[in-house]
Amino acid sequence: MSHAEQEYFLKVLEGNRVIPAVRDETELKRALLSNHTLVFILFGDILTLDGNVHAVLRSGKMPFIHLDMLHGFANNPVVLDYFFRHFKRECGIITTKSTMAKRAMELGIRVVQRYFMLDSLSVESAVEGLAKLEPDAIEILPGILPRIITHLKQRTTVPIIAGGLIQTVGDVEKILSCGAAAVSTTRHELWTLTHASASLNPKPLVVV
Repeated sequence: MSHAEQEYFLKVLEGNRVIPAVRDETELKRALLSNHTLVFILFGDILTLDGNVHAVLRSGKMPFIHLDMLHGFANNPVVLDYFFRHFKRECGIITTKSTMAKRAMELGIRVVQRYFMLDSLSVESAVEGLAKLEPDAIEILPGILPRIITHLKQRTTVPIIAGGLIQTVGDVEKILSCGAAAVSTTRHELWTLTHASASLNPKPLVVV
């Protein structure tokens, strides 16, 4: 990914401090009517993939498919060649698998690599992984770990998205103030928050 493309994606994140994450068709339809540019799709299978991706694209938004939650696809890097053939670089991916992330990046597909922060070893493992492979952004779960967000922010330039267990506007504000680029959330009550929302810190990004 070129520097210009990285800068563009950073600006997209800055305009989408709260990213809708959808788990079914009803939530997807709600997200398509929102003012957000990014949509994280956390459901689907080989039969619904094409329709879901193109529905997001037709609405003028940028889809990210969570590969690990997509039924009917093996955890094999060849899946990314299928993605590129069907969607070119218009659809990004979310994955916990470094092998999948690496192949996607080789093809120029945008990548949000997800990390579960279970203990200090998980944090160090993430830092070591980012030293070898820098995706477009990382998503850490659970998102309500302000100290960990601050720690990671000091050790990587990769934008940080926070997801999981984010319940309130206060959670969003606290996460952003710690340096997260955005928050991804399935709580549609928080989707109304935007970069212009009152009291949101203009510098950080948050994903619930």
